[in-house]
Amino acid sequence: MDRDKLAAHLAYGLPGTRLSNIGDQTPGWSPESGRCHENARRWVEANPTYAVVHGWLNARGETFDNRLRFHSHSVVRSPGGELLDITLGGTAPRYEFVRHPFDDDHFRDRIIGAVPTVDHLLGPDPVMPPEWFGEDASLDSRLF
Repeated sequence: MDRDKLAAHLAYGLPGTRLSNIGDQTPGWSPESGRCHENARRWVEANPTYAVVHGWLNARGETFDNRLRFHSHSVVRSPGGELLDITLGGTAPRYEFVRHPFDDDHFRDRIIGAVPTVDHLLGPDPVMPPEWFGEDASLDSRLF
C-alpha cells in the first residue's frame, strides 16, 4: 500500500481513541523521548500481561487546515483493554490514536524506521500552486 492510500485509510478511521499519557506518571518507568516503538516493546517485556499496539497519532494541528497529519506510534494495551501511551507525558497533547490497518508484521517491516509521518490532503495544497500538478491538487503525493 502506498502512502497516499495509507493516509486516506487512516483519515477514514477517525475519530480515533483518545489516549491516556502516562509516560511520566509511572514509578520506575523512564521512557526514551522519540522512541515509542522501543518503549512499547520494553514495557511489554517488563509487563507481559500488556500488549504492544501499533498505529498512528492524529496530529492535524501540526499542519495546514486542509491536511491531516499522522505520526507512526506504538502504545500498549492494558489487561483491561485500555490503550496507554507510555512514551508521552501527562502535559503532552492527548492525541487521537488510529490503529494501523494491517497486521503487526506489516507495521514492523514497512513502517518502523521508514515512514514516520503521512499526510492526507483534504483539498488543494496551499503550499504549491495547482498548475504544478494538474487538475486535482489533492492527489499530489510529492510531499510524502
